[in-house]
Amino acid sequence: QAAIDALIQGIAAQPSQLPNWDKLAIAGARNGMPLKRLGLVRKASATVDPASGKPTINLDPSAVKNKQDGALWLMIGMSDMLRLTDAATAAKGQPDASPFQRELASWRDAFKTSAELEAKSGELLVDPALATMQMLYRENQLEAGLLLLAYKESWRPDLEAWKKANPDGVQRFIKSYGLRP
Repeated sequence: QAAIDALIQGIAAQPSQLPNWDKLAIAGARNGMPLKRLGLVRKASATVDPASGKPTINLDPSAVKNKQDGALWLMIGMSDMLRLTDAATAAKGQPDASPFQRELASWRDAFKTSAELEAKSGELLVDPALATMQMLYRENQLEAGLLLLAYKESWRPDLEAWKKANPDGVQRFIKSYGLRP
């Protein structure tokens, strides 16, 4: 148990260090707590041309194999684009959202729209990673899921704030969902 606790502390300190997740998965498998790899690959992004200011949504062709998955990725790309253009034109003195807050807002907006499309068409997400992220969204665990399973170092202040507000959040998330990046 001490080794598992140390690995969880290592994950809390640096969620992107996959060796800690690998060791925790091995220890978990031995102790009846297997971890499932999420396998989330971001298939949409947005960029703004610095010279012209023109935004572009980049969508991986594999993202549109399924209509519902494609719509979700397109919404994430559109949310990213809107946040980039808003940040570029924001009035001076207005604090900009952190990179993590922009990412979280993109996912939340996309899942809201996805739920509306699902209600109209009856089509569900096909990609298991997207379906898992949707489940985390519905259970109000999207913030924890992104911070732990898709961590980027630019999100450090948000991770530290989340850990301060949820002192046992990392351990609770791992035990509740059995997920890993």
